[in-house]
Amino acid sequence: MKKRLLFLAMSLGLSVAMLSGCGKVTTESLVDGMFNNEMESATANTTMDITADIEMNGATISFAVNGEFDMLMNGLKKDAEEQVAYLDGSVAVEAMGQNEEVPFEIYTVVAEDMTTVYAYDETTDSWAYTENETEEDPIDEDTVKEIQDAMKTVLAEAELAEDTEDVEGEECYVLTLETTGEAFEDVFNVMSDALATSTDDVDMDDIKAFFPYFSINLTMYISKDSGNCVCVEVDMSETDIMGMFEESGFDPSESLGMEITNISFSACSFKTTLTDIDKTDVEVPSDVTDNAVETEEINFADMTGSMAEPEVEDPEVEDPELADPEVEDPEVEDPEYEEAITVTTNADGSATLYDYGDEMILDCYPLDGYKVDEPYSSTYNLCFCGIDDEYDYYKVSALAPYELDTYIVDGTTDMGEDYSDYNCDVMELAPVCGGTIQPYAAHETYYWSEIPYEDYYIFFQYVDSVGDEELVTVTLTEDAATWTEEEFNNAAATIFGE
Repeated sequence: MKKRLLFLAMSLGLSVAMLSGCGKVTTESLVDGMFNNEMESATANTTMDITADIEMNGATISFAVNGEFDMLMNGLKKDAEEQVAYLDGSVAVEAMGQNEEVPFEIYTVVAEDMTTVYAYDETTDSWAYTENETEEDPIDEDTVKEIQDAMKTVLAEAELAEDTEDVEGEECYVLTLETTGEAFEDVFNVMSDALATSTDDVDMDDIKAFFPYFSINLTMYISKDSGNCVCVEVDMSETDIMGMFEESGFDPSESLGMEITNISFSACSFKTTLTDIDKTDVEVPSDVTDNAVETEEINFADMTGSMAEPEVEDPEVEDPELADPEVEDPEVEDPEYEEAITVTTNADGSATLYDYGDEMILDCYPLDGYKVDEPYSSTYNLCFCGIDDEYDYYKVSALAPYELDTYIVDGTTDMGEDYSDYNCDVMELAPVCGGTIQPYAAHETYYWSEIPYEDYYIFFQYVDSVGDEELVTVTLTEDAATWTEEEFNNAAATIFGE
């Protein structure tokens, strides 16, 4: 049993084995029959379709994850000396107009003393492998029986359809169950107790608090001839995501910095179909075993190529102006650089703003109820947070956001193909800082990759230490949406000094 569980978990087959070998059924006769069945081998085809919709600022943004993969497995019986699985498929991610497909091809071999994993590296057209000792299964035979008994209790509530249906040429009974995560609490308790040593850092009560918010609709197809569950469909699209956020105390609007009115699934489904039961034969091909290169750890993200981080800096680029000035390079030891990113509050509560050439621009003062947030500030990007709420903050920067800078400095609304419907209303404010600074207020709206944005700023133009025309920009909180002209003037006078 110990090898069987480890093998299935590593090759993503644990859930398939539970649904097929251990089954999810309705009547006592079907339930008992399924749990008594034990397969030697099988081929599992799994598809998933997940789409999450985020409603914000009057628009809906969707994020989708779709995948399909086949897994061939043999040696599934608990007394097998060796188990082998072959996993072949891909997962596609779609978000904000971008599509990314990640293929994978993996062999897993579990023997009594050693587990070997072979993975195909698409970027180099080669195979790599790792070898590790096969660990003892923490779930013993008694625990397996407890899990089965708990599952039987859950599945006893399933409803048996009057008519049978055909699945891959097999006549099947159809069982349906509409429930929530609470129904599986006993199953969860047994498994978490067995895995206690590996879950010491997890509060199980916190996890179980989310169970009522999970909607789980199961459709199971049980072969009339063999009693095996040959197909399982799971639909969780009615899961209450916002309820989970509320339960956890996490505010997605606060985290993302924009008003989130709802997050929900328009699709969240999984389907696994088993074929060639006790007829599947799989082994690692000799051209894989003979040519695979041993490695200590397989990095599946690197091996797909398409999963590489798009923001990685090209090592051949040496122009310092191309580097993000707000990203600290841990290898930089220039003491002047360290000084440039360190901010301390002045005696009068202000903080000094510098340009990127370390030339002083002016002292900036906090609005009423705010203070300098030193850990999150740099000398060219000051952050002021609420005295009573550190997540309520505004920024004063020596550089303007790309959109505002393009419109004010470059004088164009052509931001690129990802932008649409750009609009910026500018209002002249009263001079500040002894009449030496002419500030303006700006209300900006636009779409980027179909996502709506709305921002409020106070800014003024200046020439930096290298002679470039720039904007000192105050990025305001959402409260500015209700400000009057007088309130914008008062804010400018407070921040920059009268």
